[in-house]
Amino acid sequence: MDRLVEGRWRPEYPKLESEKKVVRETILAVGPDMIALQEIGERAHLLELQHDLASEGIVYSCSAWLEAHDSERHLAALWTENLYVDVVEHPNLPIRFMGEVDFVKRGLLELRIEDERGE
Repeated sequence: MDRLVEGRWRPEYPKLESEKKVVRETILAVGPDMIALQEIGERAHLLELQHDLASEGIVYSCSAWLEAHDSERHLAALWTENLYVDVVEHPNLPIRFMGEVDFVKRGLLELRIEDERGE
């Protein structure tokens, strides 16, 4: 997406590898069973992160990605196969803003986590 890089405005510029590395290192250091992400780009960006994390030691075999009214920034989640997750997408979540009806730009990604018994 458009971003400021080394003091210059760069249209449609990819995220720097050094920035992606920091995100991966943080996730790897914590080792969560699930991560929720906001401000992520296209589904391909989520798949890239999922692949990179798997190559570095954490396999998130399950994922969700939501496209709503914001065409550039999305919501997503990754989780391990030992979690039972029901995904409910809310891409058209209306809100009242300054007397007008609008929509939550990124929608809402609802993740219902169940235990092995389905509770």
